[in-house]
Amino acid sequence: MYPVSGKIVDAGGQPVAGLEGSEIVFSQIDGNYSSVGPIAADGPFTMFTNRPGDGVPPGDYTVYIPQI
Repeated sequence: MYPVSGKIVDAGGQPVAGLEGSEIVFSQIDGNYSSVGPIAADGPFTMFTNRPGDGVPPGDYTVYIPQI
């Protein structure tokens, strides 16, 4: 498992309104894992797979934010 964190911003570097409380999802392309990260008010997230803080398995992923 690897720690993964980031921040969702628009092209101008500003937080995207309306994402607070939703999740970013990493879905492994050639595997059985999905990892999620809750999105905070100003855009930061930290990914986890089984429990908060455990990180993400290595691999290639499709990344998306489900509609809220």
